[in-house]
Amino acid sequence: EFRRVLFRSIVVLLRATANMAPIYEKELEKKNNELSTLQAQKDKLGLLAFSKKKEMTLLIDEKVAEIIEFKKEQEPVELLEEFEKMYR
Repeated sequence: EFRRVLFRSIVVLLRATANMAPIYEKELEKKNNELSTLQAQKDKLGLLAFSKKKEMTLLIDEKVAEIIEFKKEQEPVELLEEFEKMYR
């Protein structure tokens, strides 16, 4: 009985991980594209556009921090390992 419950729980966790990965990848790609767009806009600025470049640098830094935070919170971790730790 215990093995059957354990097996079902593992199957549910594996399915959940498999379903989360594509969503995570799409959202991460979207955020990276936004970052690339900001960097390209900054690169196109003229040589003497100091204030605009500074503003763009701040936007880029904010986007990088957003991506890092997104990865920490949303990255699909190996749920099976976490599940196994509960029963050790």
